[in-house]
Amino acid sequence: MIDYRMSMNHRTYVYEVYQRKTIITLEEAFILIGQWKPRYNRTRLHDSPGYQSTATKVTKSEIINRYMILLPGQSIHIPQGKQPEKGIPEMIEIIFHGRGGQGAVVAAQILATAAFLDGKYSHSLPYFRAERKGAPVIAYTRISDEPIELRGGVEKADMILILDAALLKAVNPLASLKSKGLAIINTTLTDGEILDFSTDKDIKIGTIDATTLSEKLYGQSSIPRVNMAMLGYFAALTGTVTTESVLSGIDIFFTGDNAVKAKEGVKLAYDTVPTIVTSKVMRQQPLDIF
Repeated sequence: MIDYRMSMNHRTYVYEVYQRKTIITLEEAFILIGQWKPRYNRTRLHDSPGYQSTATKVTKSEIINRYMILLPGQSIHIPQGKQPEKGIPEMIEIIFHGRGGQGAVVAAQILATAAFLDGKYSHSLPYFRAERKGAPVIAYTRISDEPIELRGGVEKADMILILDAALLKAVNPLASLKSKGLAIINTTLTDGEILDFSTDKDIKIGTIDATTLSEKLYGQSSIPRVNMAMLGYFAALTGTVTTESVLSGIDIFFTGDNAVKAKEGVKLAYDTVPTIVTSKVMRQQPLDIF
């Protein structure tokens, strides 16, 4: 007789899957876990509003009431969901590459929340190496038109955001990008210089000097906070989420002066993208956030 509780690292299994019972056979474990998975993926309230796999039976208002703490008199605008455009993949996987202190994890969470507010399914999760300021940090976001059952990390992403160009030499984040994928990088390097770091030359590149934009808001720092500028540029360039939803997501994670500066960072980056017309986005109006 084997007690499979000893091999489970997370109390979710202990308390939710088999309710602290001793499992005799592996087949019994498979049955219990199989019964538990639909509830976990579709009805259970998770610790992040971005886990939209719960949204099939949980409304936006229920998620907001549970997770958002608003100040007296504060309100939040929830944009109406839009129908997915033809030609957009069912699920988009995104990786944030940054350093501890740059806000890569928060950016991934806000992006997932923005997608949720746009009426899509989404989730985000971090991956830490050395948990210290300045150490390389990875965060993942998935966005889909259908419920997402994957819960692990992303090996090859459709898009990556690199918050520090020095990581190109340190950990080669371009290796985590799919062929024909999009890399958005905080750098002043040219496309040709960036492609020197990639073995796959069939990728798209978008660059922004987010460090300079960050210094306008926060002053100079050895580890500049460029996450909101990167999100603003990402939203304007790709149209994967609406910028209005990004701003609403900021209201969930920040308050006061932090929220004001975060929104201004989005606006500054958004305005660096010229009027563009692609299969996903047409932007012709300046962003008005106040």
